[in-house]
Amino acid sequence: MTHKEAIRHHLRIYGSITSYEAIQKYGCTRLSAVIFQLRKEGMAIGRTDIVRQKKENGKNVNVVFGKYYLEDENEV
Repeated sequence: MTHKEAIRHHLRIYGSITSYEAIQKYGCTRLSAVIFQLRKEGMAIGRTDIVRQKKENGKNVNVVFGKYYLEDENEV
């Protein structure tokens, strides 16, 4: 399964995906490129949020990543 297929499947099942999830679950380090391709093919990926979290390993480091949402699960 390609990264594009894995991300498409994940969006259909869960409705959203973060860059962190893409790396951890699928080894996809270029999620924005895959999202660009899926949008170009007609998949209705709408809102994109920037998520900020603090690591809890003793350091106050902000972790910032994108979260993409599927608008209509019946698309593509």
